[in-house]
Amino acid sequence: MLTELPQRPDHRLIWGQHCGGQRQLARRQAATVGQLREQTGRQPWLLGSDLIGGWSPEATALLAAHARTGGLVTICYHAPNPWTGGPSDDRQIGDLAELTTPGTAAYAAWQQTLTAAAGWLRELREAGVVVLWRPFHEMNLPGSHWWASRDRVAFVALWRQMFDRFSRVEGLDNLLWVYSPNAEWTAPTRATRPTAEYYPGGDCVDLVGCDLYTRGPLDLATAGWPALQALGKPLALCEFGPRGPAGEREPPDQTYDYRGLLQQIREQYPELVYVMCWMDSFALARQQGAAEVLVDEWLWRPPPAAGAR
Repeated sequence: MLTELPQRPDHRLIWGQHCGGQRQLARRQAATVGQLREQTGRQPWLLGSDLIGGWSPEATALLAAHARTGGLVTICYHAPNPWTGGPSDDRQIGDLAELTTPGTAAYAAWQQTLTAAAGWLRELREAGVVVLWRPFHEMNLPGSHWWASRDRVAFVALWRQMFDRFSRVEGLDNLLWVYSPNAEWTAPTRATRPTAEYYPGGDCVDLVGCDLYTRGPLDLATAGWPALQALGKPLALCEFGPRGPAGEREPPDQTYDYRGLLQQIREQYPELVYVMCWMDSFALARQQGAAEVLVDEWLWRPPPAAGAR
């Protein structure tokens, strides 16, 4: 279905909303997706979550209910640091190749992490949920996560290790694998590596995209987008958020108009198959234009038999 969307005359862009990890999922889903559904009769049909901090039966039930209405699910993973057990942004790190080398302490810890993640994803498989699985996101952004801006060969081996384990050993055939670097940008203190530098190969990736936070209109041409297009996979804005004014990370409520983003996608980037708004004040529900965006004929929605309004 995703490969066919860019050929449609309408109903071709899937709109998404990230709702955070399992502890916040129900609350944030109610405050964003649920609120929009009550106010407009429509909702973002792609629901985003994160394996950060573990999982829960309540999260499985919520995502399964969303899938039963015809909705789609995407999940990223802020995986813990295998060397320290700290969070994903803990940069006390060893050689990335240790994670694919049996016999090392980091390998043993990483295998435990993979076992836990596979168990949570299996719950979703058993509940009939197909997952757009987005591991190791922003791998080209220095200082962001323990896996980021590391040796390319070691990173590719790490991705393919997870792919082989989940696909062949764990039997998780409900996963569509999403390669999601950060948009290329430069700053006085750091610069991203090219978007396609860490691409692990077309046989273990189903979709490609980038994470982009911006204070202005989309400018994907200078953000490494051509290199992603050349990979020949369906394309997405895997995370999107408007920045706040003059150094503020997030925008104040009701200061960004998502209608402008949708219009720009229609006119300049019609190849996109989905866009996912990040949470908190980046969320569609907390900014302008939600009602108009969600009823626009450009947006995909499930067929009537699946529960679309």
